[in-house]
Amino acid sequence: MDTVPPEKAQAQYDRYLAAAAAFELPLFHLPGNHEHVAFNTPNPDTSHPLYGKGLYRRVFGPPYYSWAWAGVHCVALDGTSLPYQERLGTNQLAWLAADLKRVPADRPILLFCHQSLPSLRDAKQVAALLKDRRVLGAFCGHLHRTFTTRLDEIPVYHSGAMSGAWWSGPNIDGTPQGFRVVRVKGASLTTAYFSREGDTPISIMAPLATEVQVGEVAFEAVVLDFGREVALSAAFNGQPVALAQDGRDELWSRWRGTMDTRQAFDGDRALSFTARQGEAVSRYAIRYLVENGRPQTYQAAAPATLAMQVRGVDGASPVLFNGEPCGMIPAGTTNECVLTFPVDATRLAKLNRVTIRAGKLGRDGDRFSVGPVWLAYAGKKLHDLRYASFERHAVAGQDPARAEKVLYFCLP
Repeated sequence: MDTVPPEKAQAQYDRYLAAAAAFELPLFHLPGNHEHVAFNTPNPDTSHPLYGKGLYRRVFGPPYYSWAWAGVHCVALDGTSLPYQERLGTNQLAWLAADLKRVPADRPILLFCHQSLPSLRDAKQVAALLKDRRVLGAFCGHLHRTFTTRLDEIPVYHSGAMSGAWWSGPNIDGTPQGFRVVRVKGASLTTAYFSREGDTPISIMAPLATEVQVGEVAFEAVVLDFGREVALSAAFNGQPVALAQDGRDELWSRWRGTMDTRQAFDGDRALSFTARQGEAVSRYAIRYLVENGRPQTYQAAAPATLAMQVRGVDGASPVLFNGEPCGMIPAGTTNECVLTFPVDATRLAKLNRVTIRAGKLGRDGDRFSVGPVWLAYAGKKLHDLRYASFERHAVAGQDPARAEKVLYFCLP
């Protein structure tokens, strides 16, 4: 919606509504950051009645509202302010305060917002309004990752996207394209995120694909089995892994196992799952970066080019490729400039480690950012699978924990 003019926007909603018509349960909508017509187009007509939230209001109604469901007070919030900022804003905060006044203090509350509630510019005001209320949880998306954080004492459950990494694969953290199931019973809430594939969808709880895996690694998975017996098997790098059921909710079961990453060569390796329930078979795999000092014999077919976009560069800073100098980020490099560094085929390995280091350390150390960063090889742009392809990374010589950024690139 945000990248199309008003006259083309309705067709996108029409396609969605046609697909959603097959859904048998009630649907409650709220806007995300892309539901604002034309605001990411050049020179939009901001006076057009469908601009921004205009079409959303016409199709779905108010962008924030509340409703009652089985004794629970549910609140849908709009985390987008135009020009684009992630905040509720004065009017919505006033509405939320008035809405909560009508709700008994002991009534359970669920919150829904596309953007991450703790990251909103007015998150403190939101938390203050909810203080001493019986909020069972808040549910957010936006980040294409699955994790839980808090807004003061409120658990905030972030869910991966149905589109994963924008329809190019799983979410950034390796969790599948999928959906979240929430079960509320009395004052208790249980929830889990699942793949959209299969009759008994599977997902990983831990570890996610955002960290390099070393040695023996415990993992936890969940299966949406709807309370019926299911058989789950797992394999790492093609070799069977023992696992056992570790508990269950009414609708899903939890499973644990341990994979020994040392059995595999360093690189991009998969932990795969198969769930069987009667004749139904569901599958899911998550890919991890593995590094145990066990390199695979590899001969690159061609040279490569390391490329990175930089911002805020003051002093010259070194770039290392597999531990050896690859080049320097020149002092005073223009913001958003893309730097390239040729890499000879003889220097390439199956798993390649790139280190971007602050040239000056200490109190007056260099501070800059890089990203996106990619390795161009054999006609492909390769990225560190732990991050989104457009991710920007901070390097700060004043902070030992951020004095260098290490990225990995696995060749095919």
